[in-house]
Amino acid sequence: MSTTNDSNLQQPTPEQIQYWKELDELDCIAFAGKPVSDSEFTEIVQSLLDGSNWVRHLNKVKAKKQQLLAKVAELEEIEREIEQKLTKSSN
Repeated sequence: MSTTNDSNLQQPTPEQIQYWKELDELDCIAFAGKPVSDSEFTEIVQSLLDGSNWVRHLNKVKAKKQQLLAKVAELEEIEREIEQKLTKSSN
């Protein structure tokens, strides 16, 4: 049978208590994350309804695709140079 020694228990700091209170408040709402104002919420919902969120996402995807295509072109050029050097050295 073990007993707990109360002197070994640490009391939470006021900051920890406040943090836990904030987590409890967030736990009560429909979604997790940073709290948003009513106007921010309206903007988020509107962007979902009118599709502007998809346009923004598509633009980000296209920009990333262009970066990757540029990298592929660079790697293809390096590959051609190496193949040329190998061809020259084998002759």
